[in-house]
Amino acid sequence: MTRDGLEAEVKEKKPKRVKKERPPKPEKPPKAPKVPKEKKENRSYTGIASISLLISLWDGFWNIFCNSLVKGFFGRIFSSYSKLQSSYSNGFIKEFLFKDRRLKKIFRKIRKFLSSNIETCFPVTIGNRMIKYFASAPLSFYGNFGLFFGIYTCVVYFIKLLLPALATADIGHLIVGVAILIVSLPLSFSRLSFASAITRSAAGRWIFQSCFGLSDEVVAKYAPIKKGKGNRMLFFGLVAGTLTFFFHPLAILAVILLFATVMFISVTPEIGVMLTIFAVPFCVFMPSPTLCLCLMVITTAFFYGIKIIRGKRVFKLELVDMAILLFGILIYFASVFSAGDKGSVNSALVSCTLILGYFLLVNLMRTKKWIMRCVAALISSATIVAFIGVIEYIFGKGSNASWLDATLFGSIKLRIVSLFENPNMLATYLVLVFPFVLATLVLAKNSKLRFFSFLLSALFVCAIIMTWTRGAWIAAAIAALIFFTVYSKKTLRIFGVLILALPVIPMILPDNIFDRLASILNLSDSSISYRIYTWIGSIRVIKDNFLGGIGYGTDAFKAIYPQYAFAGIETAEHSHSLYLQILIAMGIGGFLCFLILAFLYMQKSAEYIKKPEDKHSKFYVTAALTSIIAVLIMGIFDYVWFNYRVFFIFWIVMAIGCAFVRVGSAEAERQDLPIDESSRENDGKYN
Repeated sequence: MTRDGLEAEVKEKKPKRVKKERPPKPEKPPKAPKVPKEKKENRSYTGIASISLLISLWDGFWNIFCNSLVKGFFGRIFSSYSKLQSSYSNGFIKEFLFKDRRLKKIFRKIRKFLSSNIETCFPVTIGNRMIKYFASAPLSFYGNFGLFFGIYTCVVYFIKLLLPALATADIGHLIVGVAILIVSLPLSFSRLSFASAITRSAAGRWIFQSCFGLSDEVVAKYAPIKKGKGNRMLFFGLVAGTLTFFFHPLAILAVILLFATVMFISVTPEIGVMLTIFAVPFCVFMPSPTLCLCLMVITTAFFYGIKIIRGKRVFKLELVDMAILLFGILIYFASVFSAGDKGSVNSALVSCTLILGYFLLVNLMRTKKWIMRCVAALISSATIVAFIGVIEYIFGKGSNASWLDATLFGSIKLRIVSLFENPNMLATYLVLVFPFVLATLVLAKNSKLRFFSFLLSALFVCAIIMTWTRGAWIAAAIAALIFFTVYSKKTLRIFGVLILALPVIPMILPDNIFDRLASILNLSDSSISYRIYTWIGSIRVIKDNFLGGIGYGTDAFKAIYPQYAFAGIETAEHSHSLYLQILIAMGIGGFLCFLILAFLYMQKSAEYIKKPEDKHSKFYVTAALTSIIAVLIMGIFDYVWFNYRVFFIFWIVMAIGCAFVRVGSAEAERQDLPIDESSRENDGKYN
């Protein structure tokens, strides 16, 4: 048998497995039917429902309140500026100045005579030639000037070093001279004109076209290289380097830069307005900050006047502009009949010059791009100021807390002043700019810009807090509340939460901040009691000089106030209240004029904010309006115009709001968008 056969036989012989049968499973008793459990009451849903009910009730209350304001008496008042403007435009002034043909002919003849004479006068002719020469000159001309300037600056330094009897050698002169040499060396090999270099350089395009607004046509006009004698620039560099024997080279460079700036302003006066706004905080580095600011305004106004005479710019006065002009006139007359003599006249002339900045901005900024350049200049300089203030606080380099009551606020060791004389003026300046920063946050188009704007807002909030000015804290909070309420009604929900959280706020806020806020009504605070007694003394002055006032300026106040002051408070420089100060200086006439112009400005801005045309302009108009409201609130507790630079920014902010309204209304008219009565249905809705 084969092996395979044996294996098959063995397999057949294996016994088969028998499957054991399993006993059947006992049947399970039937399950009892489930008794439905009673549903427990979900407390979370109840809480959410109650919260949503509270929110809806809160929203409903504010909707009714705001709609009643919009549709009611106040809504009609703050929506009637266009009617007042129409009555003003078609009233006596237009009838007198523009309907009389004889006056028209006289004005035309005067303008034609002045224009022809200005066009051919020596300064204008020389100025135009110089502008063409420097704009069309190759960069090698500037390089040659810089080389000789730097070389002779170094030579003068070594002469002083070898001959100390003549003058003291300053290592700073040598450093500046070497830096000029390094910068000028590559320029001396370039054959591009200055105008051509602008178009080919990213930095040049940003400075001269994006910031200064020079159009491509203007730049192309001067792009061709104008051949000239380069030896002139070598001679000028030699002279400038030699002058470093008497003057610091940075001072000479500053004069050259100033000359170039004046040339730019003569071509485009708008640049003067923008640069003046940016330079306001930095005037502190000049020997006389106020004089420097006035000179910038006067220079811009001078070239703007020439442009008007030549027919290249226009000048327009609206109703609110007339009120501001009248207020300026009253300031001047209040100084003529003043107890402050020459000091009052000087103060009035300075104030009138700075108010002139309002008219320059409103009339020169004819497009949104130019107005936005002014806003950018304002925010940029204020950001630097706020940053310096925060750095002061971190490193303990600010002013001491001498403005505070040491017995109540011993934990506050420092109040920042940055580039201003005292923390209160710094706080006023920052409050004026803060709503514009909020506008950039709201209008940011992408996450990067939004994050940057948020950091900027946080910087301003920190700087305002570090001034420890209670009025500024309240004013900034009210400005933010109004601004975000215009942006969205949901802001009022946050406001409601804050009201409910009032009992918890003392536990959240730091002790020094809460104590500072709580001391507003504390008469034991020496600052509060000092202001109250100053107000009482100021009211005594007003009672005896109610009609005409005592005269404009702090000199008049110092001459009269001590006669009415309480003992120990005779040295107050002002009344610590904007409204009391205006009454004291200008009487009831000036006070009413100020109230009227403030009302007209608010009316004009509120009417435009209600229109649905341009959200971009709307938020910047809102920012300007909330800035003015915030400072007027601060004016209850302090004389916010004490610093001339803050006084100037006050009118600039008002001008920015009016300029946006003027440009936006003009664009709406050109697009045939009715802005008077067509949107009344939407105006009644609060959104």
